[in-house]
Amino acid sequence: MQTEQQSSPMARFLSVSFFLVLTIASLAWFFLSITNLISQIRLDAPIIGFDKGSVYMLGIGLGLLVLTAGGIIQGILGKSLTPAKESLFKKGIGASLVVAFLLPHVVHYAVTKYTDEKDYRICDGANYHWFLYSKFYFTNNETSCDALIREKHTSNHQNQS
Repeated sequence: MQTEQQSSPMARFLSVSFFLVLTIASLAWFFLSITNLISQIRLDAPIIGFDKGSVYMLGIGLGLLVLTAGGIIQGILGKSLTPAKESLFKKGIGASLVVAFLLPHVVHYAVTKYTDEKDYRICDGANYHWFLYSKFYFTNNETSCDALIREKHTSNHQNQS
C-alpha cells in the first residue's frame, strides 16, 4: 500500500501565498479599472477608456479565490473536503469560467451602446489589442481622438528609441 507524500508546510504556505497574491492582484486590477470606467462615464469625460482585458480578471480572480480557499482548507489546515464542499468548489470554478468568458463581452456591449447613445465615437487609432487583452477609447470629439493618437505615437516613438 502506497501513502501520499505530503509536501513541506513551507511549500504549502508559499503555494497558497502565491495564489493569494495572484487573486488580490487580479481582483484589484478589475476593480480599479471598472471604478475608472464608471468615473469617466459619470463625469461625461471627453475620453472614455474601456479596458476589456481587465474585465476578464474578475472571473480569473474568482477562480483563483476558490483555488486559494481550497489550498487553505486542504493544504494549510489539513482538512479534507466533504462532498458538499467539493461540489461547491466545482460550481465556484465553473461560475468563474462563465464570468471570465461572458462578462467582458457583456460589458463591452453595454459600454459601446452607452457611448453610441451619448454620441461618442470609437477612436480607432488609439485602441490597443493583444490576444484577449484589448483597450478601447471612445471620444466625444475629433480633437480628443487626434490628441490620443498623437500621444500614442509619441510614446511608441520614445519606447523605440
